[in-house]
Amino acid sequence: MLYENLEVIKECDVLVVGGGPSGCAAAIQSAREGAKTLLIEQSGMLGGATVNQDVVVVLSQNAVDFEGIWHEYMSEIFALDGARREEFGFLPLSIRGTVDPNVVRVVWDRLIQKSGADLILHCHFVDVIKEGNRIIGVVVNTRQGLGLIKVKTVIDCTGDAIVCNNAGAKWESGGLDSKYAMSLTKVMRLGGVESDEGVTKAEKEKLKQILEQECANGRYKSPLLTTGRVLYYINDKMIWYLKKRKELMLVTSRILNCDPTSYEDITRAEREGLQSLFEVYDFYKRFVPHCENCFISHISNQVGVRSSRRVIGRYYVTQDDAINCKKFDDGIAKVSFGIDVWPSNSYTAPAGNAGGISDKNILKDFEKRIENGDYFEIPYGALVADGFDNLMMAGRIISASHMAQAALRIQQTCMSTGQAAGYAAAMGVKKNLPPCKLDGKEIASGLSEIRKNTPLSWDKFTVDYYVNNVPKINKS
Repeated sequence: MLYENLEVIKECDVLVVGGGPSGCAAAIQSAREGAKTLLIEQSGMLGGATVNQDVVVVLSQNAVDFEGIWHEYMSEIFALDGARREEFGFLPLSIRGTVDPNVVRVVWDRLIQKSGADLILHCHFVDVIKEGNRIIGVVVNTRQGLGLIKVKTVIDCTGDAIVCNNAGAKWESGGLDSKYAMSLTKVMRLGGVESDEGVTKAEKEKLKQILEQECANGRYKSPLLTTGRVLYYINDKMIWYLKKRKELMLVTSRILNCDPTSYEDITRAEREGLQSLFEVYDFYKRFVPHCENCFISHISNQVGVRSSRRVIGRYYVTQDDAINCKKFDDGIAKVSFGIDVWPSNSYTAPAGNAGGISDKNILKDFEKRIENGDYFEIPYGALVADGFDNLMMAGRIISASHMAQAALRIQQTCMSTGQAAGYAAAMGVKKNLPPCKLDGKEIASGLSEIRKNTPLSWDKFTVDYYVNNVPKINKS
């Protein structure tokens, strides 16, 4: 046997792989329920896409999806002055503001430590060891070399379903009619912007003419510029990361036709994203008003991935579940963000439905419902890998269709599914039952009680929207 002589470096009830929003929430809740919990993270910090990919924007149509650990997280973020409600100009109100990734790192570390969960950083998942449909061990690679972790339950929070894939779980990926689900984005921040003002319509028209000329002259070769995408975020109001620091956040980048699970594609995406951003920076510095003295203050450590593998679970959340705002007896998370597909094959097509729902009236009805406070639920079965006794998943990789995943992939929903998975895994340990044998209704009920007793982070993101936009929601 390949791993028979490996040293057992840890034994735990619940192993959580991946220290992003879903993984941190899973580990925290599992530990709080008394399970011996271990969280492993391949990088040197917690926070996942928020800190590594600069996914710092807070998104929600109606704030109903702010649940449980999200409130604890945001309360800590605000206490450390790590959140802002900035000017987002022409973008919708669903964009609430930003969080500081450096503060996020600190907050997750504090919450994990306080929960009692064990943590290993710079720890890479390698493989699983199975007995039938049950995972009994996970092989990891640390700074000391290969080692074995004995487990009772594993929760995959890797964002790419790396554990589930290696274990042989069924999964799908891609979009409706393409093997590519969504475009990828490399995020850049520009500091030294000299005015709070954006550009006028006349200035933008002049920029368009300049861009066309500079592309024709061969100065710019990146499709971000040759297609005109670079102009999309240049308006009378710009997208600020931190206005007080005169720092813009640019999500201009789109990397097309990329499979994030392919080592060749993801390498191409990182390189293409990096090189194209320098052309974007050059254009801003040379030609965009108020940016003459700007500088690159930050480029995301990793390219941003919106969709990867989606593991097939005991329940599969469908597009119809989403647009009909379906509720479940074993619902463990609320989703109230719109369907947000970033086209995988176009630099200029708008994000959103991306042609997935042909009947625009159905889409408008769904959007209106969530604007008025409605939501759809994720049932417990979507967190349990089909064909396995003790393999769970949380975050953007849960069992869902392409279109449903486009709504449930955001941070607070990832935290909700993570908290639910951690709670269920710990309940399984207490009852001596694998996750596949647990009663989803009991899990949902127990989780609901926990969340009811969680102090709300009545932050300005939430309060402003509740008071001004969603009067029908019960705020008790």
